[in-house]
Amino acid sequence: MEPPKHLQLRFVSWNTMGIRYTEERSYKFQLVLDELINLKANVVFVQETHIGPQSYEVLESIQGWRSFFTVHHPRSKGVAILIKNETIFCHICHDEDYSGGYIVLFCRLYGQLFTLVNVYNHRADRRMLDRLRNYLTTINTKGVLVVGGDFNTVLDPTFDRRSAGDQTYQSSLRSILEDFTDSLSLKDTFGLMHPMKEGFTRSQNQSHSRLDMFFMPTNIEHYNSYFLSIHFIL
Repeated sequence: MEPPKHLQLRFVSWNTMGIRYTEERSYKFQLVLDELINLKANVVFVQETHIGPQSYEVLESIQGWRSFFTVHHPRSKGVAILIKNETIFCHICHDEDYSGGYIVLFCRLYGQLFTLVNVYNHRADRRMLDRLRNYLTTINTKGVLVVGGDFNTVLDPTFDRRSAGDQTYQSSLRSILEDFTDSLSLKDTFGLMHPMKEGFTRSQNQSHSRLDMFFMPTNIEHYNSYFLSIHFIL
């Protein structure tokens, strides 16, 4: 079953830098959820959840959302995929990285088979994308593959980054990301749809970067009738 022609599925990627409850940030996750409602999000990729074995309850039962997430460490990494309850959704199965770097959700959205992959590419974990590539290659993904998240690097340092700071670690991560996307024939969707737009997703002081991206297979035209209605908000 395909969605109605007027339907717009809205994907959002958000690095929250921690959503677990603390006295200093007791309302933070609720503010995130409120903003997702304002954004009219259907599918949300959340990074840096900082969810450990003693704090996973915050993601277990979220009013209005179905949630799938990793449990790793209360102060580092962690990813989650949220699906709005109103979205017609069928869960097939999901799998996750042992280090909290990614989660893979196999599902149907409005009858269409999807493989949703949410990634947090921690700068110190140089092998996570290799593990993910091997995993995705082994399972031979079916349906529509969407890989998104915070990759902690830019694809084009002359266009996707504006800063006078050190870019050494970004250069290293960029080559790893390029190998990952090339090996799976993935294309940066924002760059494809907005080739002349900067679209920075992270700003700090005088530094601006587009670190958060969604990737899809290079044969994206095969899905044009479906994906032209999908909005990626970073």
